[in-house]
Amino acid sequence: MSTSQPTEEFGGGTQRRTLLWLILGGIVVVCIVTGLGYAAFGRRAPAPTAEATVVSDAVCERVDATGTIVTGTAPDYPPFEYYDDQFQLDGFDIALMTAVGEKLGLPVEFKDYAFDGLAAALDLGEIDAAIAAITVTDEREAVVDFSDAYYYGRGAAVARAGQEPASITAPANFAGWRVGVERGTVYESWADVNLVAPGIVPEQELFAYQTANDAIGDLLQDRLDVVLLDDSAAASHTGSGALAVVGEGGVIQEYAISVPTNSVCMQARINQALAVLSAEGVINQIAQTYIGAVSVPIPTPTPGAPAATSTPGATPTPAACIDSSQHVLDLTFDDQGGTAPPKVQPGQDFTKGWRIRNSGTCTWGPEYRLNYVGGNNKAAQMDGEPVNVVGEVPPGQTYDFYVDLTAPSGVYGVMQGRWQMQNPAKVFFGQTVWVMVDVVAPTPGPSATPSPTATVPQPTDTGQPTQPPTLTATGTVLPTEPPTPTPTPTVNPLGGSTFSFYAIGGPPTIPGTVLSVTFGIGGDLNGASGCNTFQGTYVVQPASASQGSITISLGPSTTLSCPDDIMAQEQAFLAALGGATAYLYPPGGILFSLLNATGDEVLNGELQ
Repeated sequence: MSTSQPTEEFGGGTQRRTLLWLILGGIVVVCIVTGLGYAAFGRRAPAPTAEATVVSDAVCERVDATGTIVTGTAPDYPPFEYYDDQFQLDGFDIALMTAVGEKLGLPVEFKDYAFDGLAAALDLGEIDAAIAAITVTDEREAVVDFSDAYYYGRGAAVARAGQEPASITAPANFAGWRVGVERGTVYESWADVNLVAPGIVPEQELFAYQTANDAIGDLLQDRLDVVLLDDSAAASHTGSGALAVVGEGGVIQEYAISVPTNSVCMQARINQALAVLSAEGVINQIAQTYIGAVSVPIPTPTPGAPAATSTPGATPTPAACIDSSQHVLDLTFDDQGGTAPPKVQPGQDFTKGWRIRNSGTCTWGPEYRLNYVGGNNKAAQMDGEPVNVVGEVPPGQTYDFYVDLTAPSGVYGVMQGRWQMQNPAKVFFGQTVWVMVDVVAPTPGPSATPSPTATVPQPTDTGQPTQPPTLTATGTVLPTEPPTPTPTPTVNPLGGSTFSFYAIGGPPTIPGTVLSVTFGIGGDLNGASGCNTFQGTYVVQPASASQGSITISLGPSTTLSCPDDIMAQEQAFLAALGGATAYLYPPGGILFSLLNATGDEVLNGELQ
């Protein structure tokens, strides 16, 4: 699909849509296709028919073998894809792809990726399809294949309701305003060409953000005056009345499902499912539910005809290498896939760890880093800072990232912060990892109960000193007893600390493996045992400032399988951990040891 506005490659930025302001006599042109469907573009939607016969390909064979359609998405763009209040994936695209899977008789497994990394994940075979409000462009068709379009979109300008600018009908209307765009999108390209280059908006007044949600946040805080984004996304932000759409328009944008190149079989299966869903009105129902608009009719392949293939365009210059990453396991504070976020106290310092595999073809160096990209609220970053790779990580190898965090004070409940890899070109890639913890609200102390009024009998003067009598709630005099001293609360010297172990009973641990324990303030613990992660509880009783007794009860763990030597080390580590009866931890130091019942040091580590 050729367009006159600037475009960019699928993997080169977070472009999802295409924007071009159309002004006809001051009237904004509405470009969502409704009842006209494909007729508006000289195409007709034939009635659904039997599925065309298509020779299988590698993607279909993989899907048939696994019995699942692994689908990549980038859930940072409501109403198309996002996490709901229960931290479950939801949105138009999620519902649509689930329906496609149902028509094909296959479950859909969604994986959270950086939008910029979806093309690479398709190319590397990490996912079978991708759906994320992806616009079909010539540049993208050079690196991936697309299904038939399932939705048409347009651009919009959003401002604060009741404030200027109240209406935008031409580029000149942007003069004097601070403009926000999503970084790397065609909105940024359009603004560069049509606003900055002509001098309408100074370069320093055009602000590019990692996500459109970040730009909307600054708009609400009066740090921007207008934000450019898709109309459907704009609608999701204007429902509260705080924001308003002040301009609309754009070249029709075809949203489609992407599959790896030359995946003719998978492409045909998805197209057939879309055609049936369209004919049954299911796609329109989904669109009405999430967007409040209708979709477009989907053409059905003619029986027996070969599946359509994209017209070859210019051969793209092959990249020197491809960046991608996959989450292997949580090393600390494992939330069990979001089902059991560990509890932390307000203001508690803790360290989150992930094991991430370099699943691309590029070697990671010090300029690669893990970076925070967003969360369920502004406090979800929890003071986390980007973590750069130390050394080199060749393709296929894993790397353990640790981020120091502080639980927020004054904001309680579940915090989910999302982190992604970033390459030296500042492009995000790979599978998203997250930290999810439950910040426990302080429990208010009991209210004081007013003391009852009582008449105190006066003692007979015997000439001897007397003690004031003790009263019951009814005023009955009781014998006076010496006050019971208030016990001093036991200090937990390990609470909130993470220790990494380098030796088990003397011999060092296997290089590259992580053996760690994070002791929660409330007596819970979790950690990594080299291959798997585990949870449990503990009780400490300090005997002095540097040592004390400890009892550790290990609970559930993951059940991954690793090489024999790593599994043997894991068993030895867990046995030593569960058998520990004492600890050594000098105040102000970093060295930490666990001892068994005979006083032997069974684990040696240090504070992280």
